[in-house]
Amino acid sequence: MDIGNQNFVYHCYQCQNYQTPIFRRLIQHMKLVHAHEPNFSIRCGINNCESVYVNVDSYVKHIQRNHREYGLEDVAQEENCINNPHLLEQLDQNMGAGPVNADQVGDMDPQIVDDADPPDVGSLHNAVGLFILKMREKHSLPRTTVNKLLHDLHSVLTCAQSQQIRQIQDSLQTEGINPDRIEQITMMMESDSPLTVLEHFSSEASQMNFIRTNTTHVTPVEYILGELDGVTHTYMYAPILESLKSLLGHDDILNEVLNTHHYCQDGVLQNFCDGTLYQRNDLFGAEPSLQIQLFFDDFEVCNPIGSYRNKQKLNAMYLTIGNLAAKYRSKLCSIQLVWLCKTNLLKKFGSKVLAKQMLSDIKILETDGISVDSHGTNYNFRGTVSFIVADNLGSHGIGGFMEGFTANRICHACMCTYASLKRPFLSTNFRARIVDGHEHQLQMVRQHPNLSTVYGVKDSSPLPGELSFFNVINGLPFDPMHDLLEGVCPLVWSKVLTSLIESGHLSISQINDTLLHFEYSGSDNSSKPSPLSWSAGKVAVKQNASQMWCFSRLTPLMLGSSVTDGSAVWDLILQLNDILNMVFAPRQNPAMIAYLHGVVEDFLKFYLQLFPEGGITPKMHYLTHYSSQMMQYGPLVNCSTMRYEAKHSYFKDLARKTKNRKNLPKTLAVRHQGLMSYYSTSSNILGTDHVLSTGLADMDIGSFCPAVQNSLRQTMKCDRVQVASSVTIQGTLYRPEFVVASHILADVVYFAKICKIFLHNSEPYFLLMCYLDCAFYRKYHCYVAPGTMSEPYLVKCSDLLDFHPLSFGQSEKGLCIVQRYRYLEEFS
Repeated sequence: MDIGNQNFVYHCYQCQNYQTPIFRRLIQHMKLVHAHEPNFSIRCGINNCESVYVNVDSYVKHIQRNHREYGLEDVAQEENCINNPHLLEQLDQNMGAGPVNADQVGDMDPQIVDDADPPDVGSLHNAVGLFILKMREKHSLPRTTVNKLLHDLHSVLTCAQSQQIRQIQDSLQTEGINPDRIEQITMMMESDSPLTVLEHFSSEASQMNFIRTNTTHVTPVEYILGELDGVTHTYMYAPILESLKSLLGHDDILNEVLNTHHYCQDGVLQNFCDGTLYQRNDLFGAEPSLQIQLFFDDFEVCNPIGSYRNKQKLNAMYLTIGNLAAKYRSKLCSIQLVWLCKTNLLKKFGSKVLAKQMLSDIKILETDGISVDSHGTNYNFRGTVSFIVADNLGSHGIGGFMEGFTANRICHACMCTYASLKRPFLSTNFRARIVDGHEHQLQMVRQHPNLSTVYGVKDSSPLPGELSFFNVINGLPFDPMHDLLEGVCPLVWSKVLTSLIESGHLSISQINDTLLHFEYSGSDNSSKPSPLSWSAGKVAVKQNASQMWCFSRLTPLMLGSSVTDGSAVWDLILQLNDILNMVFAPRQNPAMIAYLHGVVEDFLKFYLQLFPEGGITPKMHYLTHYSSQMMQYGPLVNCSTMRYEAKHSYFKDLARKTKNRKNLPKTLAVRHQGLMSYYSTSSNILGTDHVLSTGLADMDIGSFCPAVQNSLRQTMKCDRVQVASSVTIQGTLYRPEFVVASHILADVVYFAKICKIFLHNSEPYFLLMCYLDCAFYRKYHCYVAPGTMSEPYLVKCSDLLDFHPLSFGQSEKGLCIVQRYRYLEEFS
């Protein structure tokens, strides 16, 4: 091919509607149009370089530092230095470069081919608008602060422009240019100035007009709750149907919904679709249908122990599309706001008034559905609520059950009473609640309100009978985070550690010193447990949910050597960890669930033997329902409220920054919808699959040992490879020396150490050495590796048994590796 007879055109891989024969112009376009978009990233790709950047300037500096051999020492100034055929091949898949015939270039739309023209006013207007939206919503700056910044920026640019114009005028006068022509040039510079764009965004109305015009903005609506003492009270509602249309307008979300995970025939449960409730729901059997997951909770935006406690406590309802994969549902941009209301108003007016508009929209979704147009194709989606997750108080409140653990009936899944917790406690000992029986109880309570305490139900829930494909009996799963991590685990650990301290095996200072100096790894680095304290004659275990999970998994390894063999209270902890490892497993099967049922039974019996005072707590009783609920809903880890609780943090932080308490629900709802509008400007709202790496080095495959050379050449079919000191994949960090679960063979789990990390065509590969002859050591509740290791072998990250790096530590037994959860293959 005769390169000399061709021109080269670079097109933008983000928007696909911009092309230019000059690389510098493409960089300018990326800065102007895309740099402020959410999830923006760019992969280098030159000479198979795997570096990924989220800042265009950093990318340019990377080229200047690392790819000088391609004549890119000064990308910002040289326009013809990029006419390099070899480089164009490297950029083809990343920046969108490619050879185009000269005749084709001449025929292209002049609005698309930018051969050196400056950016148009429309692009500048859009860039400034996104910049303002990013400051306002992503960085949560108060609007007054944003307006002051714009005013100050306008003043600085005005001074700079005046100085520049004066210099140009002086230069033109020196060249003898006609004064009238100089005046025309001056007027042109002032009229086409970026200052006019800044002036356009000087008001709140113009900023909101940009949001409504250039994003899929869903405006929250203020609805009236009622009047109290002559004051009209309101709440904020974000229309569900509009929110769903906005989300489905993105290709990546639409593709996820159209390719929803369906029921597995092999008995593996990994999603709601695998549970019996999905299979029995007639609407979900129709294609396509939306699975709406709701979250209901109260949260405090002010200091919970300050003078404003409870005055600004809010009630929130959030929504996610259950059709999305778990890794996407956990993203905060996927969690949509439904309503915000002050908690005291919810208690006064009741949830029926609050949920009226939401239920009206869901009924439309059940019957008519919503229409979504995508690339000329129209889709109609029906859907309904799959389940509502909440803490136990919230589940009872929204479901219409008696609230509080002091109520006579303390369970929304069975007819268990508070008094019966000291007697037989298995779920089979209590009559389960069923749909028909629940409707009969509601009718009886309506006729005789005093029967509320007898049945444990009340006639104040908005849900019973309102929706055609949802009911509260089969729509309120238990939450492992509240039941285990914030209930059973702190209680049992407190009793066990208190017993060990009183018996002289441990001391509070020894425990805290061990917690402080243990070498945490992987995700446990960000969830290190806080120190414990001794209060009122017992150990106080005060941790948040993620800290409690880390504490429960790792403490047997940290303290096991100080406990005598055969300790009864220590055996109780090991049984509790067995439960944790199965409940939080992302994939389950009937064999694992049946085993869990037996472990829960043994745990509760053993607990009553060791600590008979007080009996079983309500949250312990809820564990007896976990096995049956897993068969209904799939793994209960998918019903956890942990990521929803993280959404609260956004509102708390926003309330602190805005310092606006006049109508807090309205302030927060409006700002949140602005943030969702900012996310909607991204072409890939769910994020990119780019692998972020550090310390990349280009190495000759021949520098490795023969076994590694053969493996690399067979897999990558090249002579050079990129080696990284760390990679981050979908938010998970990997480094050499980390330990991962590699595979299972004949029901034996094989763990491996990461020796090297390679990148090839944006795909990460790990060079692993497997620990041989690992055995489970019950006392430490971990696997012990004696030290014998396999030959190195190459594995894709996506082919690992579990993508999580595992925590490990040294003991007198050798290297100890702690699982995050049990693996399905162990129960084959």
